[in-house]
Amino acid sequence: MIIIVGAGVAGLTAARALSAAGYEDYLIVERARRIGGRVATETDGEFLFDVGFAVLNPAYPMVQRYLSIEALGLGYFQSGALLLHESPQRALLVDPIAHPLVALQTLAKPFPGWGDRMRTLRLRLTDGGLKKPRDDGPSTLETLQKSGFSESYIKAFFRPFFSGVFLDDELSISEELFRYQFDFFKKSRVGLPRAGMQGVVELLADPIPKEKFMLGCTVSSVHSRKVTLEGGRTLDAAAVIVAVDEGSSVALFGNQRAPETRSIVTLYYASEECPWPNRLLGLNSTGCGWVNHIAPLSKVQPSYATGKRHLMSVSGIGRGPVSYSDLSAWKSDVQADLVRLVGSEASAWTYLRHYVVDKALPKKFGRKPSGPDEIFFAGDYVENPSLQGAMQSGEFAAEEALSRVLPLKRVLQ
Repeated sequence: MIIIVGAGVAGLTAARALSAAGYEDYLIVERARRIGGRVATETDGEFLFDVGFAVLNPAYPMVQRYLSIEALGLGYFQSGALLLHESPQRALLVDPIAHPLVALQTLAKPFPGWGDRMRTLRLRLTDGGLKKPRDDGPSTLETLQKSGFSESYIKAFFRPFFSGVFLDDELSISEELFRYQFDFFKKSRVGLPRAGMQGVVELLADPIPKEKFMLGCTVSSVHSRKVTLEGGRTLDAAAVIVAVDEGSSVALFGNQRAPETRSIVTLYYASEECPWPNRLLGLNSTGCGWVNHIAPLSKVQPSYATGKRHLMSVSGIGRGPVSYSDLSAWKSDVQADLVRLVGSEASAWTYLRHYVVDKALPKKFGRKPSGPDEIFFAGDYVENPSLQGAMQSGEFAAEEALSRVLPLKRVLQ
Protein backbone atom coordinates (compact mmCIF):
# COMPACT_ATOMS: atom_id res chain seq x y z
CA MET A 1 0.00 0.00 0.00
CA ILE A 2 1.05 3.59 -0.68
CA ILE A 3 0.01 6.02 2.04
CA ILE A 4 -0.50 9.65 1.09
CA VAL A 5 -0.21 12.08 4.00
CA GLY A 6 -2.30 15.17 3.21
CA ALA A 7 -5.45 15.71 1.17
CA GLY A 8 -4.50 19.04 -0.34
CA VAL A 9 -4.05 19.63 -4.05
CA ALA A 10 -0.71 17.79 -4.18
CA GLY A 11 -2.00 14.76 -2.27
CA LEU A 12 -5.19 14.51 -4.32
CA THR A 13 -3.21 14.73 -7.55
CA ALA A 14 -0.90 11.98 -6.33
CA ALA A 15 -3.94 9.76 -5.71
CA ARG A 16 -5.33 10.55 -9.17
CA ALA A 17 -1.95 9.75 -10.74
CA LEU A 18 -1.79 6.41 -8.94
CA SER A 19 -5.27 5.52 -10.19
CA ALA A 20 -4.38 6.61 -13.72
CA ALA A 21 -1.45 4.18 -13.59
CA GLY A 22 -3.81 1.37 -12.56
CA TYR A 23 -2.65 1.29 -8.92
CA GLU A 24 -5.56 1.41 -6.47
CA ASP A 25 -3.90 0.21 -3.26
CA TYR A 26 -3.49 3.59 -1.58
CA LEU A 27 -4.86 5.52 1.39
CA ILE A 28 -5.04 9.28 2.01
CA VAL A 29 -4.59 10.38 5.64
CA GLU A 30 -5.65 13.95 6.42
CA ARG A 31 -5.52 15.86 9.72
CA ALA A 32 -8.50 18.09 8.93
CA ARG A 33 -12.06 16.88 8.49
CA ARG A 34 -12.17 18.39 5.02
CA ILE A 35 -10.06 18.02 1.91
CA GLY A 36 -8.30 20.78 0.01
CA GLY A 37 -5.60 22.06 2.34
CA ARG A 38 -5.06 25.77 1.69
CA VAL A 39 -7.70 25.79 -1.06
CA ALA A 40 -11.09 26.41 0.53
CA THR A 41 -14.33 28.31 -0.04
CA GLU A 42 -16.93 29.29 2.55
CA THR A 43 -20.38 30.85 2.21
CA ASP A 44 -22.83 32.89 4.25
CA GLY A 45 -25.73 32.07 1.96
CA GLU A 46 -25.41 35.25 -0.09
CA PHE A 47 -21.73 35.23 -1.03
CA LEU A 48 -18.91 32.77 -1.73
CA PHE A 49 -15.65 33.54 0.10
CA ASP A 50 -12.41 31.95 -1.03
CA VAL A 51 -10.04 31.64 1.91
CA GLY A 52 -7.50 34.11 0.57
CA PHE A 53 -7.60 35.65 -2.89
CA ALA A 54 -7.03 32.98 -5.54
CA VAL A 55 -7.69 32.45 -9.24
CA LEU A 56 -7.34 29.53 -11.65
CA ASN A 57 -5.32 29.58 -14.86
CA PRO A 58 -6.83 26.94 -17.20
CA ALA A 59 -3.64 27.00 -19.30
CA TYR A 60 -1.81 25.01 -16.63
CA PRO A 61 -1.02 21.59 -18.17
CA MET A 62 -1.88 19.79 -14.92
CA VAL A 63 -5.28 21.50 -14.78
CA GLN A 64 -5.98 20.36 -18.33
CA ARG A 65 -4.88 16.84 -17.51
CA TYR A 66 -6.88 16.25 -14.32
CA LEU A 67 -9.79 18.71 -14.44
CA SER A 68 -12.66 19.50 -16.79
CA ILE A 69 -12.63 23.22 -17.60
CA GLU A 70 -16.25 22.96 -18.71
CA ALA A 71 -17.30 21.36 -15.42
CA LEU A 72 -15.58 24.13 -13.44
CA GLY A 73 -17.81 26.72 -15.12
CA LEU A 74 -15.19 29.45 -15.08
CA GLY A 75 -15.97 33.15 -15.14
CA TYR A 76 -13.00 35.00 -16.58
CA PHE A 77 -11.14 38.18 -15.73
CA GLN A 78 -10.18 40.32 -18.69
CA SER A 79 -6.49 40.26 -19.58
CA GLY A 80 -4.95 43.38 -18.13
CA ALA A 81 -5.46 45.57 -15.10
CA LEU A 82 -6.98 48.83 -13.95
CA LEU A 83 -4.23 51.00 -12.46
CA LEU A 84 -5.72 52.92 -9.55
CA HIS A 85 -3.95 56.18 -8.78
CA GLU A 86 -5.40 58.74 -6.40
CA SER A 87 -9.14 58.77 -7.16
CA PRO A 88 -10.48 59.62 -9.72
CA GLN A 89 -7.27 59.02 -11.72
CA ARG A 90 -7.16 55.61 -13.38
CA ALA A 91 -5.25 54.03 -16.26
CA LEU A 92 -6.57 51.11 -18.28
CA LEU A 93 -3.95 48.53 -19.24
CA VAL A 94 -5.07 45.59 -21.39
CA ASP A 95 -3.38 42.82 -23.32
CA PRO A 96 -3.25 44.14 -26.91
CA ILE A 97 -3.33 40.59 -28.29
CA ALA A 98 -6.40 39.52 -26.28
CA HIS A 99 -8.24 42.86 -26.44
CA PRO A 100 -6.95 44.72 -29.54
CA LEU A 101 -9.89 47.14 -29.90
CA VAL A 102 -9.74 48.20 -26.25
CA ALA A 103 -5.96 48.58 -26.51
CA LEU A 104 -6.36 50.90 -29.51
CA GLN A 105 -8.72 53.11 -27.54
CA THR A 106 -6.07 53.64 -24.84
CA LEU A 107 -3.22 54.67 -27.15
CA ALA A 108 -3.86 58.38 -26.64
CA LYS A 109 -3.54 58.10 -22.87
CA PRO A 110 -0.30 59.54 -21.43
CA PHE A 111 0.34 56.57 -19.13
CA PRO A 112 1.95 54.15 -19.67
CA GLY A 113 4.49 55.80 -21.95
CA TRP A 114 5.29 54.41 -25.37
CA GLY A 115 8.58 52.93 -24.23
CA ASP A 116 6.89 50.90 -21.49
CA ARG A 117 4.11 49.89 -23.88
CA MET A 118 6.57 48.54 -26.45
CA ARG A 119 8.68 46.74 -23.84
CA THR A 120 5.52 45.11 -22.46
CA LEU A 121 4.50 44.01 -25.95
CA ARG A 122 7.98 42.59 -26.53
CA LEU A 123 7.73 40.67 -23.26
CA ARG A 124 4.27 39.49 -24.34
CA LEU A 125 5.61 38.16 -27.65
CA THR A 126 8.73 36.50 -26.20
CA ASP A 127 8.45 32.79 -25.46
CA GLY A 128 9.98 32.01 -22.07
CA GLY A 129 10.20 28.30 -22.88
CA LEU A 130 10.76 27.30 -19.24
CA LYS A 131 9.47 23.93 -18.05
CA LYS A 132 11.11 23.98 -14.62
CA PRO A 133 11.97 27.42 -13.22
CA ARG A 134 14.88 27.77 -10.84
CA ASP A 135 14.89 29.66 -7.57
CA ASP A 136 18.15 31.48 -8.20
CA GLY A 137 19.69 33.96 -10.61
CA PRO A 138 18.58 37.57 -11.13
CA SER A 139 15.46 38.80 -9.37
CA THR A 140 12.38 39.92 -11.25
CA LEU A 141 12.97 43.53 -10.19
CA GLU A 142 16.56 43.48 -11.45
CA THR A 143 15.44 42.02 -14.77
CA LEU A 144 12.67 44.57 -15.29
CA GLN A 145 15.03 47.44 -14.51
CA LYS A 146 17.71 46.03 -16.81
CA SER A 147 15.11 45.66 -19.58
CA GLY A 148 14.50 49.40 -19.44
CA PHE A 149 11.06 49.58 -17.81
CA SER A 150 10.52 52.88 -16.03
CA GLU A 151 10.39 52.94 -12.24
CA SER A 152 6.92 54.53 -12.39
CA TYR A 153 5.58 51.68 -14.54
CA ILE A 154 7.18 49.03 -12.34
CA LYS A 155 5.57 50.65 -9.31
CA ALA A 156 2.19 51.11 -10.97
CA PHE A 157 1.83 47.72 -12.69
CA PHE A 158 4.47 45.06 -12.23
CA ARG A 159 4.87 45.43 -8.47
CA PRO A 160 1.19 45.25 -7.42
CA PHE A 161 0.16 42.76 -10.12
CA PHE A 162 2.87 40.21 -9.46
CA SER A 163 2.73 40.83 -5.72
CA GLY A 164 -0.75 39.35 -6.04
CA VAL A 165 0.66 36.34 -7.90
CA PHE A 166 3.76 35.59 -5.82
CA LEU A 167 2.87 37.45 -2.58
CA ASP A 168 6.20 39.23 -2.90
CA ASP A 169 5.89 43.01 -2.90
CA GLU A 170 9.64 43.45 -3.40
CA LEU A 171 9.66 41.46 -6.69
CA SER A 172 12.56 39.48 -5.27
CA ILE A 173 11.36 36.20 -6.81
CA SER A 174 13.60 34.78 -9.52
CA GLU A 175 13.37 36.00 -13.09
CA GLU A 176 12.78 32.40 -14.21
CA LEU A 177 9.71 32.00 -12.00
CA PHE A 178 8.38 35.33 -13.28
CA ARG A 179 8.81 34.32 -16.93
CA TYR A 180 7.38 30.86 -16.26
CA GLN A 181 4.16 32.33 -14.85
CA PHE A 182 4.04 35.18 -17.36
CA ASP A 183 3.91 32.57 -20.15
CA PHE A 184 0.74 31.09 -18.66
CA PHE A 185 -0.87 34.53 -18.41
CA LYS A 186 -0.17 34.93 -22.14
CA LYS A 187 -1.85 31.62 -22.95
CA SER A 188 -5.11 32.18 -21.11
CA ARG A 189 -7.17 34.56 -19.02
CA VAL A 190 -7.52 33.54 -15.39
CA GLY A 191 -10.89 32.72 -13.90
CA LEU A 192 -13.03 31.82 -10.93
CA PRO A 193 -14.89 28.48 -10.74
CA ARG A 194 -18.65 28.53 -10.38
CA ALA A 195 -18.40 26.87 -6.96
CA GLY A 196 -15.43 28.96 -5.82
CA MET A 197 -11.88 27.62 -5.62
CA GLN A 198 -13.25 24.76 -3.53
CA GLY A 199 -14.73 23.57 -6.82
CA VAL A 200 -11.22 22.77 -8.04
CA VAL A 201 -10.63 20.51 -5.07
CA GLU A 202 -14.00 18.80 -5.31
CA LEU A 203 -13.59 18.08 -9.02
CA LEU A 204 -10.06 16.79 -8.47
CA ALA A 205 -11.25 14.49 -5.67
CA ASP A 206 -14.48 13.34 -7.30
CA PRO A 207 -13.09 10.14 -8.93
CA ILE A 208 -11.36 9.04 -5.71
CA PRO A 209 -13.49 6.51 -3.75
CA LYS A 210 -14.61 7.77 -0.34
CA GLU A 211 -13.08 4.73 1.40
CA LYS A 212 -9.64 5.93 0.31
CA PHE A 213 -9.83 8.84 2.78
CA MET A 214 -9.04 8.89 6.51
CA LEU A 215 -10.09 12.39 7.56
CA GLY A 216 -9.58 13.89 11.00
CA CYS A 217 -6.49 11.74 11.61
CA THR A 218 -3.24 13.43 12.64
CA VAL A 219 0.05 11.83 11.61
CA SER A 220 2.58 12.08 14.45
CA SER A 221 5.56 10.52 12.68
CA VAL A 222 6.62 8.94 9.40
CA HIS A 223 9.27 6.24 9.23
CA SER A 224 10.50 3.93 6.52
CA ARG A 225 7.38 2.04 5.39
CA LYS A 226 5.36 3.04 8.46
CA VAL A 227 3.07 5.91 9.41
CA THR A 228 2.17 6.50 13.06
CA LEU A 229 -1.04 8.32 13.94
CA GLU A 230 -1.70 10.45 16.98
CA GLY A 231 -2.78 7.97 19.64
CA GLY A 232 -0.25 5.32 18.63
CA ARG A 233 -1.96 3.47 15.78
CA THR A 234 0.47 2.49 13.01
CA LEU A 235 -0.14 1.96 9.33
CA ASP A 236 2.23 -0.18 7.28
CA ALA A 237 3.14 1.01 3.81
CA ALA A 238 5.34 0.01 0.90
CA ALA A 239 5.91 3.75 0.31
CA VAL A 240 4.73 7.06 1.78
CA ILE A 241 3.97 10.28 -0.07
CA VAL A 242 4.20 13.25 2.28
CA ALA A 243 1.97 15.84 0.60
CA VAL A 244 1.70 18.57 3.22
CA ASP A 245 3.18 22.07 3.35
CA GLU A 246 6.93 22.33 3.82
CA GLY A 247 6.69 23.41 7.45
CA SER A 248 4.59 20.37 8.35
CA SER A 249 6.96 18.12 6.39
CA VAL A 250 9.96 19.46 8.26
CA ALA A 251 8.15 19.02 11.61
CA LEU A 252 7.61 15.32 10.87
CA PHE A 253 11.33 14.68 10.52
CA GLY A 254 12.85 17.30 12.83
CA ASN A 255 16.38 18.72 12.94
CA GLN A 256 15.68 20.87 9.89
CA ARG A 257 15.20 24.62 9.67
CA ALA A 258 11.61 25.81 9.49
CA PRO A 259 10.96 27.25 6.03
CA GLU A 260 10.12 30.88 5.28
CA THR A 261 6.68 31.51 3.82
CA ARG A 262 4.69 34.37 2.30
CA SER A 263 1.31 35.51 3.57
CA ILE A 264 -1.79 37.24 2.27
CA VAL A 265 -4.71 38.93 3.99
CA THR A 266 -8.01 39.25 2.11
CA LEU A 267 -11.04 41.26 3.18
CA TYR A 268 -14.47 40.91 1.60
CA TYR A 269 -16.95 43.74 1.12
CA ALA A 270 -20.47 44.04 -0.26
CA SER A 271 -21.18 47.01 -2.51
CA GLU A 272 -24.39 48.23 -4.09
CA GLU A 273 -22.61 49.05 -7.34
CA CYS A 274 -19.48 47.66 -9.01
CA PRO A 275 -16.84 50.43 -8.96
CA TRP A 276 -15.82 49.89 -12.59
CA PRO A 277 -17.65 48.40 -15.59
CA ASN A 278 -15.05 45.87 -16.75
CA ARG A 279 -13.82 42.55 -15.34
CA LEU A 280 -10.34 43.77 -14.49
CA LEU A 281 -8.22 43.50 -11.38
CA GLY A 282 -7.75 46.91 -9.76
CA LEU A 283 -4.15 47.59 -8.70
CA ASN A 284 -2.96 50.05 -6.10
CA SER A 285 -0.55 51.96 -8.32
CA THR A 286 0.32 54.64 -5.77
CA GLY A 287 2.89 52.58 -3.88
CA CYS A 288 1.28 53.73 -0.63
CA GLY A 289 -1.18 52.26 1.83
CA TRP A 290 -2.20 48.78 2.88
CA VAL A 291 -4.23 47.66 -0.15
CA ASN A 292 -2.41 45.81 -2.93
CA HIS A 293 -5.27 44.88 -5.25
CA ILE A 294 -9.07 44.93 -5.50
CA ALA A 295 -11.13 42.35 -7.39
CA PRO A 296 -14.80 42.68 -8.49
CA LEU A 297 -15.46 38.99 -7.88
CA SER A 298 -19.18 38.84 -8.65
CA LYS A 299 -18.59 40.82 -11.86
CA VAL A 300 -16.16 38.11 -12.96
CA GLN A 301 -18.15 35.15 -11.61
CA PRO A 302 -21.84 35.94 -10.90
CA SER A 303 -22.23 32.82 -8.72
CA TYR A 304 -20.12 34.52 -6.02
CA ALA A 305 -23.11 36.71 -5.14
CA THR A 306 -26.68 35.36 -5.14
CA GLY A 307 -28.40 38.66 -4.28
CA LYS A 308 -28.34 42.14 -5.77
CA ARG A 309 -25.16 43.27 -4.01
CA HIS A 310 -21.70 42.88 -5.53
CA LEU A 311 -18.83 41.06 -3.82
CA MET A 312 -15.46 42.82 -3.72
CA SER A 313 -12.23 41.33 -2.43
CA VAL A 314 -9.41 43.52 -1.12
CA SER A 315 -5.97 42.02 -0.50
CA GLY A 316 -2.75 43.10 1.16
CA ILE A 317 0.54 41.21 0.99
CA GLY A 318 2.37 40.28 4.15
CA ARG A 319 0.67 42.99 6.18
CA GLY A 320 -2.43 42.53 8.26
CA PRO A 321 -4.30 43.01 11.49
CA VAL A 322 -1.47 41.53 13.57
CA SER A 323 0.29 44.90 13.39
CA TYR A 324 -2.72 46.61 15.00
CA SER A 325 -3.73 46.42 18.63
CA ASP A 326 -7.23 47.45 17.63
CA LEU A 327 -8.87 45.46 14.80
CA SER A 328 -11.36 48.23 14.12
CA ALA A 329 -8.48 50.66 13.53
CA TRP A 330 -7.06 48.34 10.87
CA LYS A 331 -10.44 48.06 9.13
CA SER A 332 -10.80 51.84 9.26
CA ASP A 333 -7.39 52.31 7.63
CA VAL A 334 -8.25 49.82 4.89
CA GLN A 335 -11.53 51.61 4.20
CA ALA A 336 -9.64 54.92 4.01
CA ASP A 337 -7.31 53.32 1.45
CA LEU A 338 -10.32 52.20 -0.58
CA VAL A 339 -11.83 55.68 -0.59
CA ARG A 340 -8.48 57.10 -1.73
CA LEU A 341 -8.21 54.58 -4.59
CA VAL A 342 -11.83 54.04 -5.63
CA GLY A 343 -13.63 57.17 -4.47
CA SER A 344 -16.16 58.20 -1.83
CA GLU A 345 -18.50 55.37 -2.86
CA ALA A 346 -16.14 52.92 -1.12
CA SER A 347 -17.06 54.46 2.23
CA ALA A 348 -20.46 52.78 1.84
CA TRP A 349 -19.01 49.32 1.21
CA THR A 350 -20.07 46.86 3.91
CA TYR A 351 -17.29 44.83 5.53
CA LEU A 352 -18.21 41.12 5.58
CA ARG A 353 -15.19 39.14 6.81
CA HIS A 354 -11.47 38.66 6.35
CA TYR A 355 -8.98 35.81 6.13
CA VAL A 356 -5.33 35.78 7.16
CA VAL A 357 -3.35 33.07 5.36
CA ASP A 358 0.04 33.03 7.06
CA LYS A 359 1.61 30.22 5.02
CA ALA A 360 0.04 30.88 1.65
CA LEU A 361 3.17 30.29 -0.47
CA PRO A 362 6.76 29.18 0.15
CA LYS A 363 9.55 31.72 -0.29
CA LYS A 364 11.96 29.07 -1.56
CA PHE A 365 11.17 26.19 -3.88
CA GLY A 366 12.76 23.33 -5.78
CA ARG A 367 14.07 21.49 -2.73
CA LYS A 368 12.84 18.66 -0.52
CA PRO A 369 13.28 17.75 3.16
CA SER A 370 15.55 14.78 3.79
CA GLY A 371 13.93 11.47 4.65
CA PRO A 372 14.20 7.67 4.15
CA ASP A 373 14.26 6.27 0.61
CA GLU A 374 10.66 5.03 0.80
CA ILE A 375 9.33 8.53 1.50
CA PHE A 376 8.46 10.90 -1.34
CA PHE A 377 7.57 14.56 -0.99
CA ALA A 378 4.92 16.61 -2.77
CA GLY A 379 3.84 20.23 -2.43
CA ASP A 380 4.26 23.54 -4.22
CA TYR A 381 7.62 24.07 -2.49
CA VAL A 382 8.97 20.98 -4.29
CA GLU A 383 8.28 22.34 -7.81
CA ASN A 384 7.16 25.99 -7.78
CA PRO A 385 4.67 28.10 -5.81
CA SER A 386 1.52 27.69 -7.92
CA LEU A 387 -1.39 25.32 -8.40
CA GLN A 388 0.50 23.91 -11.37
CA GLY A 389 3.54 23.29 -9.16
CA ALA A 390 1.51 21.61 -6.41
CA MET A 391 -0.27 19.29 -8.85
CA GLN A 392 2.92 18.52 -10.75
CA SER A 393 4.74 17.59 -7.55
CA GLY A 394 1.91 15.20 -6.64
CA GLU A 395 2.13 13.46 -9.99
CA PHE A 396 5.93 13.20 -9.80
CA ALA A 397 5.76 11.79 -6.24
CA ALA A 398 3.24 9.16 -7.37
CA GLU A 399 5.51 8.13 -10.25
CA GLU A 400 8.52 7.86 -7.94
CA ALA A 401 6.57 5.84 -5.37
CA LEU A 402 5.32 3.45 -8.04
CA SER A 403 8.85 2.93 -9.33
CA ARG A 404 9.73 1.59 -5.87
CA VAL A 405 6.52 -0.27 -5.06
CA LEU A 406 5.94 -2.15 -8.31
CA PRO A 407 9.41 -3.80 -8.47
CA LEU A 408 9.00 -4.73 -4.79
CA LYS A 409 5.58 -6.20 -5.52
CA ARG A 410 6.96 -8.32 -8.34
CA VAL A 411 9.74 -9.61 -6.04
CA LEU A 412 7.23 -10.56 -3.33
CA GLN A 413 5.09 -12.39 -5.88
